[in-house]
Amino acid sequence: MAIDSKLMYGTYVYPFPSSPTNPNRGDIGTISYDNGVPSLTVHKGVRTTYSSTDSTVIAPDPKPLYFKNGAGLNRAAVASISWSGTVATCTWLVYDADADESPSTTAPFWGDPVAGPVVLTIGGKNVTNPYALRTRQVAPGIVDMYCIDYDGKFIFRVRSSGPSGDVYTVQNGYYEFAGVNGNDSFGVDLEITDDYIYALFINGTNLSAGAPTANYLNSTVVKLDFGLGTPPLAYVGPYTSTTTGSGFPAKNAFSIQAYGSDLILTAVGGPQHGGATGGQWNPDSRIQKINQGTLVVTDLLRAAANSAEPPEDQYDFRALSFSSDGSVAFILLGVFDSGWVMDWHLYATNMTTITGASNALLSSLSPAPTEVGFTNGEDGYYWATWFSEGTGKTWLARGNDFAIFDSSTLVVDVSGIGAISTFSVGDFPGLNFATIYEGEVAPTPRALKGYVAPAFASNTAQAMLEREKFFKEVAAAKAKK
Repeated sequence: MAIDSKLMYGTYVYPFPSSPTNPNRGDIGTISYDNGVPSLTVHKGVRTTYSSTDSTVIAPDPKPLYFKNGAGLNRAAVASISWSGTVATCTWLVYDADADESPSTTAPFWGDPVAGPVVLTIGGKNVTNPYALRTRQVAPGIVDMYCIDYDGKFIFRVRSSGPSGDVYTVQNGYYEFAGVNGNDSFGVDLEITDDYIYALFINGTNLSAGAPTANYLNSTVVKLDFGLGTPPLAYVGPYTSTTTGSGFPAKNAFSIQAYGSDLILTAVGGPQHGGATGGQWNPDSRIQKINQGTLVVTDLLRAAANSAEPPEDQYDFRALSFSSDGSVAFILLGVFDSGWVMDWHLYATNMTTITGASNALLSSLSPAPTEVGFTNGEDGYYWATWFSEGTGKTWLARGNDFAIFDSSTLVVDVSGIGAISTFSVGDFPGLNFATIYEGEVAPTPRALKGYVAPAFASNTAQAMLEREKFFKEVAAAKAKK
């Protein structure tokens, strides 16, 4: 079978009640798309423990982060995050991401890690919650991995070198976001161009508590050199006690992607609504462009300002994926209802139409985007899109499963969390994280992620309480069906 596109992903389970014999835990899987058939092949449980000799289970909320190492080999950096009370420990493991080509769907086939387990420490700071990873080739055989820590709100660098690229050395220096007037701040994304690093941070108060308590400020984008010097070369948005820039990054932004001379920013626009505030959207949800040189921010697309505007615009922007040449782009809109079930709509258009807009509603674009998929009720909190350059299609992480769409319709899907997780469906497992890999995106591999609420992304004590509250709400809502 010719494999044309591939993802690695993590799932979690928080059983009720948890116990030493039924603990909170995670697993790692892969899913492959054969463009010729088309079909999807799932290998769930590719990794459930650290190794064949270490029975320690992969911790809840695992994040498999794809990268090519210094030797050009496919690797997965797995962040296995566990807690003692409210203190998080992140164990970093690196696996050979090509070692799972077995027809079995249950046994682990990544084998033992090629590096780790280890807790990464940079300048006395422990890495506790790596959230996005980008790479930069420094010299032949040497690649630097730049990673942003969500809770630590800092960027660190690990060098890959050696004959097989599997010598990993933490590099001196890191950049830590200064925060905004003592409010909450988290690191959510970074992008690397030929000349600079750009990093995205969200700001506000009570962010981990979610709606209606959370209060979001504008997001902040900082421009850095490759040495991660402090202060940043430039920034736009709130920073310490000042705010600077022409226009400001929208509230609760979750993605920045380089396109031409701009960064394309996608933002939820405020807290994620659901449960008691279900059915609401954020009028401040935006897709924006930020000039890489000047950091001038321009609104491209906006959500409906109020209920008098078209109902098809009364959604949050949840994800944006596009081809490197901009000829194809996919926009995901969505909102949760009171039972934490997603009403979502996926549209296909192109980047010329998007970047040519000016503070426009999606429904007003010309030519009109094509709606290629929708559902009025889908479980799960993880929503993301990734464009596959090899197939010209987009992956969609659809709450708790995966699907692939072209610019006109659904192509193929795998339905239900039971198809991708080793955990009992009765324990309400969920999809936690995913990354596209095998050189799928030009010019460099990258992962796009849909919005993940800080209650899930964060390791803070408040976030852990909110996570438990969320799962109880979901379990109660399901029990009523």
